[in-house]
Amino acid sequence: MNLFTQGSTNRLLGSTQGILEWQFREEGIVDVFGDGSFWALHSLGHTPGATADLAITIQGPELVIGDATHTRWGWQNGVESGTYFEDIPLIATSLARL
Repeated sequence: MNLFTQGSTNRLLGSTQGILEWQFREEGIVDVFGDGSFWALHSLGHTPGATADLAITIQGPELVIGDATHTRWGWQNGVESGTYFEDIPLIATSLARL
């Protein structure tokens, strides 16, 4: 896929700054906008650099878990991660934190 889109992507993004990685502190949390409204949470285990996000909304906090687990049912029923995760003990710790 990259072979077919690389030229267009390079033209569209060529003048933009490089993508920066979150600089997580020891607790693994970044206040993205600096106002407490949106947080990036380090949730390692499935893939290197994975994050979940916590948005503080008018309706209350909303947790976006990304690929920390692959199904809503699994999340709601505490199903442990399968063998397709990079580091199963680490993803179990990440899920418990989330």
